[in-house]
Amino acid sequence: MGPADTEMIRLTSVSMSFQGDDVGADRFVLREVDLHVAEGEFVCLLGPSGCGKSTLLNLVAGFLLPTSGEARFGGRSIAEPGPDRGVVFQDPTLFPWLTVRQNVEFGLASAGLPREQRRARGQAALALVGLEGCEYKYPYALSGGMRQRAALARVLVLTPRALLMDEPFGALDTNTRERLQDELLRIWQAQRRTVLFVTHNVEEAAYLADRVVVMGPAPRSIRSELLVGVSRPRDRLSAGMRDVVYELRARLDEMPCCV
Repeated sequence: MGPADTEMIRLTSVSMSFQGDDVGADRFVLREVDLHVAEGEFVCLLGPSGCGKSTLLNLVAGFLLPTSGEARFGGRSIAEPGPDRGVVFQDPTLFPWLTVRQNVEFGLASAGLPREQRRARGQAALALVGLEGCEYKYPYALSGGMRQRAALARVLVLTPRALLMDEPFGALDTNTRERLQDELLRIWQAQRRTVLFVTHNVEEAAYLADRVVVMGPAPRSIRSELLVGVSRPRDRLSAGMRDVVYELRARLDEMPCCV
């Protein structure tokens, strides 16, 4: 099942459809999807744009409810969003009128946590993502990579059981993206939270994941899975990593394009 025995995420025969242009004609984004993610496992959802990766992530987050089937987290049916699932998007969506510290502590303040506890937990989260010294800066003064670090800290400070990440590094340049990939792996290895990570970047999926779930167009949304057998820490340029990238590209090339 993965690096841990306890199942964290389970989708069983999950379908998701939206009303089409014609009355009574539903458009399926996901159909009969089965997926499991073990506690502490790092799973990447890989596939072209428009193939339901983000929809699947939103079902796990509780932002959407399936048309049919069941989505479960920690053994319980998912009915709504919750603090046990922290979501990081491609756009950091920080509040521009708040400082970095205030952004990170926002969820704790909303929960009524006393100021001293908020400050301690917020500072620890900022240190974890390498933003010490940036506490009083506003989002406009940060680089794209720093804004994404702040968004990750805002999620980590709530100590979720799982991180749900929707192409969080997709808008960044290559060097920044690779640095943040390494930072994410460092945090993941230190805390071993479950991670479900959406990407269309083959190299990113190969480098980060314990297991890559390859997705394609509906009605067969999940096409295959690949266990990444390269030991950590990984060398992006190693023969083993090149083999994984080659295999993933071959699987994607076998599929028709999304429509």
